[in-house]
Amino acid sequence: MTVVEFGGHGPPILLLHGLMGRAITWWPVAQWLTAHGRVLGLDA
Repeated sequence: MTVVEFGGHGPPILLLHGLMGRAITWWPVAQWLTAHGRVLGLDA
């Protein structure tokens, strides 16, 4: 399993993708969320 750190500070925000997805799919949303916490995405 790989963890992608999108950045940010504060409480962790974990982004999970669906079947056959990739964490990088969350890039546009993750950039917005970094203002609200530390954004992490999981790749299995």
